[in-house]
Amino acid sequence: MTWNDDDGPARGAAPDPMVAMQAKVRDLADGRNLTLDPENLWRNNLLFAGRVADGLAAQDDPRVVLRGLGAADRASYLAAIADWASLCPVPEVRAAGRLYARALEEFVQHAVPLEKTLGLSPDQGQTAGIGVKLRERDGLLRRIGALQHFSGLPDRQAAREISSAFQRYLGVHVRETRPQGEPAASFWLLAQMRKTPDRPNGLATVVPQTDRLAQILSGKG
Repeated sequence: MTWNDDDGPARGAAPDPMVAMQAKVRDLADGRNLTLDPENLWRNNLLFAGRVADGLAAQDDPRVVLRGLGAADRASYLAAIADWASLCPVPEVRAAGRLYARALEEFVQHAVPLEKTLGLSPDQGQTAGIGVKLRERDGLLRRIGALQHFSGLPDRQAAREISSAFQRYLGVHVRETRPQGEPAASFWLLAQMRKTPDRPNGLATVVPQTDRLAQILSGKG
């Protein structure tokens, strides 16, 4: 990967994130950036400027906790995450850093929920939580489909067999702890994904209809 003059101090070399961040926070500590970017006056840059400028941010300190900080100071530290991301050599991470900075700004200045600006809870479509659970469910269903009892069957037949076997499993008492043998162990994991009063964020359907399940088993869905 090559870098242009805007990306780093030397052509062909990635910038050193620590050096770049040290320079940035020194400017913040001196107050020079505040006149150039008045919208960021809410950030308490002195909270972390000295730590990074002295190189202490590279060290783990078990005594450091955010629990005792107020909401405004926590927001300032969270804004530093976007600063670090903006120095990452991976373009997608830099873009995510810009998105996070915008989301935090929208939240602090206009009370727009973070998950809305970040796209984690869109007005239409799946939320991030549901999307992750569906991905986990599909992977688990494929693992069940690869078991010896189902792997030699056509996808649609395997889908019907898995669905029936799961319903039979639910018909008996579901243990509190995961069993050892298969497919009971995987069925137990599926059962934990169900939406219940105790798990309101669970999935309404953990084993889909035959056509959809066959598509998942085939690896095309």
